Amino acid sequence: MSVLRHRPGGPPPVRSPVDLYGLPTLTTAERTLVDHDTALFVRQIWLHALATAGRKVHFADAASLLAGRKAQPSHSRLRLEGIRLEVGFLLENPMLVDRYVEPSNPLFGNVPSFWNTGLWNLYAEEAGLWEVHFNQGDFGHVCEKPTTLGTNYAELQQLEEVSLSSPSSQPKSRKPPYNGKSADLAVWAPGLTRAIVAAIQNWHTGVVHPSQYTLSADVCGPLKEEPSDGLSEEMALTEEEQRELEELFSDVEPPEAPGE
Repeated sequence: MSVLRHRPGGPPPVRSPVDLYGLPTLTTAERTLVDHDTALFVRQIWLHALATAGRKVHFADAASLLAGRKAQPSHSRLRLEGIRLEVGFLLENPMLVDRYVEPSNPLFGNVPSFWNTGLWNLYAEEAGLWEVHFNQGDFGHVCEKPTTLGTNYAELQQLEEVSLSSPSSQPKSRKPPYNGKSADLAVWAPGLTRAIVAAIQNWHTGVVHPSQYTLSADVCGPLKEEPSDGLSEEMALTEEEQRELEELFSDVEPPEAPGE
């Protein structure tokens, strides 16, 4: 759904505002390309829906488990109230052209956008997602690159606030048209990358898990002597469950390790 397909000298359009999932006149090769790109959108939304359902189901199981525990210390009790059940979501795509061109521009109303699809709008309403609009040029990109994020990371809303207050939002301060490699054009701006990393880190802060077990593994070898069972392996794998936290802070004994 690139605007480049609707500018002189660019590749031919394969979608339209009416035919968002592909023009009826597409060749077999073009239809394959369009369906592949559409499948990427569908896949991400499906994975998010599946992960959200799984999180809610497994959280309910964890809550039931904790309900049966007696006098568990507060510092090890799972946080049952106010826990975040949502799964983080982030999808980046070009901004709707109508948001940044004048109505007199030939592109206005003639460029398709993922953000106008029923696929996005219906799922966003169901999952509590929203859009963040900004120019990547305000965050270190080689060109303006108007961008929209579909997300539920609240911190990313600051990107829109910064972009609206940036001098580049003024027509006289905008960057000149980009004439370099398309691969460089597709790369995210450094500032956008840092903002996404910070948002994901903040999202996972304090996320609880029903078990505090961890597994450490190590490999030793080659062995100097042939194993007693006559097998030819010369390497040994050692595993150990780190269960001290659960033993210290819970009245429920952890499961026994194999061989105990």
